[in-house]
Amino acid sequence: MELPFEEKCCDVWRERLCKTERLRVDLEGVVPDVNEDVGRIACVRCNVLLKSKEITESGLRVGGELECLFLCITENADAVQTVTLRKEFETEIDAEGAKLGEAQASLRLLRTEARVLNPRKLSCSAELTCTVTGWCREQQILSLLPKEGDESLLCGLAVSREMQLTTVITEKSFALSESFPLPEDRAAVLRVLGGEVSLHLQEHSRIGSRLIVKGTAEIQVLFEAEGKNYPVRQHFSTPISQILDVGNENTGCCTLQGETTSVFFDLTDSIGGGKTLAAEIHAVLQLAGRRNEILSCLKDAYSNLMPLHQSMETVTIPRCGEMTRSAARASELLAVAEDCADILSILPSVSMDGTAPRAELDILYRSRMGDIAAVRRQIPLKGEPVPDGARIQDISLSHCDLRPEGEGIQCDLAASILWQEISENEETVVSAVTLEEDQPYDPAAFPAVTLVRVEDESLWELAREYHSRIDAITAVNGSGETNGRMLLIPRCGQQT
Repeated sequence: MELPFEEKCCDVWRERLCKTERLRVDLEGVVPDVNEDVGRIACVRCNVLLKSKEITESGLRVGGELECLFLCITENADAVQTVTLRKEFETEIDAEGAKLGEAQASLRLLRTEARVLNPRKLSCSAELTCTVTGWCREQQILSLLPKEGDESLLCGLAVSREMQLTTVITEKSFALSESFPLPEDRAAVLRVLGGEVSLHLQEHSRIGSRLIVKGTAEIQVLFEAEGKNYPVRQHFSTPISQILDVGNENTGCCTLQGETTSVFFDLTDSIGGGKTLAAEIHAVLQLAGRRNEILSCLKDAYSNLMPLHQSMETVTIPRCGEMTRSAARASELLAVAEDCADILSILPSVSMDGTAPRAELDILYRSRMGDIAAVRRQIPLKGEPVPDGARIQDISLSHCDLRPEGEGIQCDLAASILWQEISENEETVVSAVTLEEDQPYDPAAFPAVTLVRVEDESLWELAREYHSRIDAITAVNGSGETNGRMLLIPRCGQQT
């Protein structure tokens, strides 16, 4: 006789792909005629923009654009000038046979290497990471238990497992248009040379069927300023607030990421006669929303009435941790070739090398001899550890202070890392039971009561071995610690 189990399921998004691949983008171009000959490159600043993503038969095709801003020291080392080069690129990520229904993509810059090919030609090689996450629509088991009325025929070891199901995959494209007045107590700004934008999503809240996401856009812009023979850097920040429609699904735990798709800067005259930076930022907000559920099933089963055979099934249990922030810091004295008299500009960035954060600093400074010099340094940051396998959702510099000290530059840095643990575990559970009705047990063949000293056995193991039940054992012996005790195990095999 077969005892089928009732299966309760729901439709969810199952993560079938999470892959990070490295790619290299090479570009080169000529120096504009209005520029002087290049002596050497002080530094190069790169923006990586997500331009497109498309699910294909084999996986996901991701398109982007690399924008490189070269800061070049002229041949006579008396000024810094800028050259901007751009290149579009495309990469394909193999989904390894999974037929994706939805996918998300993220592009991150790891490192760059720039060269002067000749005084009128520059090149740059950038190493990027492309991280894609893909989902398929599938059925997730919530409960796998015997039908009501079958409990008297078998004893089951019930287990409950907490899991988090991905129920919402959505995204929203949006634009920000902001104007920032420039300080009037500084050198007059003549034009915008270039800039970078990073999006940091900090919190979300639910109101009805809508999810309100908040964060900030951090903007670094380089200007040409009157009377300055080097670029002037200024930092701006503006809040982000976007509303996503998530329907009636509970989205208590979310994974959020924002990707910049295009950026435009312009310099305008303000009403009061000063200058204003007009920034237009286009981006896409990508969301994976999850809800908590409990999986109920049997891990094992036996019968006191007759032999049985179990059919087993493997159930996937997805788990997702909360978004967690860790801090990392560094304090270091940087050695430089020319003694530093004055720091002109700092262009910082931060990235992850595995689970270890590191900062990369491009520093323009004036030497004690009066020449403009540049140095690039990579500095490891140490602090609260990020678990192996955790997914980095965001990393940003929260503090960057550099100052001349002796023959070097004292550097103090702090970074904030937002990460999340996402995993899938598999549990083997009972999915059906077959009872051998033609071979029933003879209750008289087993002792009515057995006295046993417990040595690390569980009540389940004792009940199964001596044809009893857990509730019958606790009814005779009481509850509490059993290890080392003498227990009476009553037989529970008679049919009524």
